[in-house]
Amino acid sequence: MEKLDRKKLYVTYCEVGTRSYAGHRILAQKGFRSKNLSGVYKTYLATVNKV
Repeated sequence: MEKLDRKKLYVTYCEVGTRSYAGHRILAQKGFRSKNLSGVYKTYLATVNKV
């Protein structure tokens, strides 16, 4: 984590949202700016498969 820039915003995501939430919480607890995009990949796949 020492190589990460604390001034940047980090966005975490995964298929459902559980792992990205955990990653977001770890980053936030260590003082990083972080946002979690919950369930984004699964939502993306559902949208793409409907086209």
